[in-house]
Amino acid sequence: MTKLPHTQLTCEVKMARANYDLIKVPVETVVPGSLLEAIFEIGKPMEITVPDVNTAQSLQIYEVDFAWQVVGRWVAQLRVPIIDIGSKPYNTPPFRARKSYARWVDFQLNLCIGVLDEIPIQLPNINPLHYWVAQMQERKKADVNAVFDGRSSKFGVKLTRGNEVIKQPGYINHCRYLLSCLRDKRKVPEDLKSMPLHYNLFEAALKLSWHSTSSQKCKNFRDMYWTPFLAAFSAYIQDVEDRKELGVVYEEDGLLYEYRQGKPQKMAIESLNSVGIITHRS
Repeated sequence: MTKLPHTQLTCEVKMARANYDLIKVPVETVVPGSLLEAIFEIGKPMEITVPDVNTAQSLQIYEVDFAWQVVGRWVAQLRVPIIDIGSKPYNTPPFRARKSYARWVDFQLNLCIGVLDEIPIQLPNINPLHYWVAQMQERKKADVNAVFDGRSSKFGVKLTRGNEVIKQPGYINHCRYLLSCLRDKRKVPEDLKSMPLHYNLFEAALKLSWHSTSSQKCKNFRDMYWTPFLAAFSAYIQDVEDRKELGVVYEEDGLLYEYRQGKPQKMAIESLNSVGIITHRS
């Protein structure tokens, strides 16, 4: 699988002159060093400690690593919009498919900024970017764990492993549930305590949105941070539901499947293409 390298990244930027000429430059010349380090951190491959990882699971883990490298590149572009999205790699299908997710996590960076500005965390050398990176690593770890417990499918599947049958509702169902809790019920679900950084962030954001010292202060926080974050979350869910081409890969008894529109389809192991997306069926 082709991975996005952590060095010698380039991008095309729009020049402020006639016809907005494009020039290719090293990413570090336009992206601030702290942000560049952050996207490199979330793109690093996860260390897997689970024994006896089968081929299908290994491929899914590679997919997780690749996806987070793409998300990092998108966050860089969202923060530095002179980077041209009409050029490669941003105009390729794997990148376009992950833009809405990247926008969601980018708004989470804004949320970190707003929360830490109001409720400073008593830790040495902590800043919103460090805090956000730690949350993204927590998400990525959850993505990897989902490979092993069957939650990586989009709409849900029934997995069989030997004599064991595992039924999972799918990650979009979890997303809908989380959004409903945060937006409509104004509470953080208890099961999110398995991701304590996210739990604490959302709990603080809800307090600042609805239970601060003044109603105007609450409204300001909602308008600037909380409502845009929830809107980006909702837009991501809608995007995943609408994109028929977004198949989700999972494994069953060591075989690899793609789940599209409610139907599992067996995948060929050799069908990983050069951008890390499984495209052909066996």
